[in-house]
Amino acid sequence: MTKKGGRKMIEAWRQREIERNKLLDELMRTFFILEEKEERLIGLGFCEVLIKYLESKQTGVLGLEKRDESAKLFFNGMLPKIKSFGRAPEEVDFVIAELLKKILNSALMPFNSALTSLEIRNPKLIFGADSAMTQQKLPGEEG
Repeated sequence: MTKKGGRKMIEAWRQREIERNKLLDELMRTFFILEEKEERLIGLGFCEVLIKYLESKQTGVLGLEKRDESAKLFFNGMLPKIKSFGRAPEEVDFVIAELLKKILNSALMPFNSALTSLEIRNPKLIFGADSAMTQQKLPGEEG
């Protein structure tokens, strides 16, 4: 492959990555709008829908109801957009997996925030010390 040909491949790869990220951003906005409309955190339930869909690609069995709001949003709103965007089934699955990662990270933020808050309010409980900055011995370390 020539140097110029290699550069074009990299440029095409970058361009497609940019397009995928734009789609993922749009899908995340759609998800946050639904979450706001529902007035509750729905991330973990939505992740379950995505996981079951990805599992069904391997098992052939969907194993979920398409009636709940998360499933409706995915099957009626997001999946058609993703399938329209994807140029191959593998790309569709990849976009869904990336969406799963993004939504899962978002869904786990309250747990992270709660722990961080507790670490600040009560470091002795979490760290066994008066401060997170107190030096501790490593397990098995003598001295």
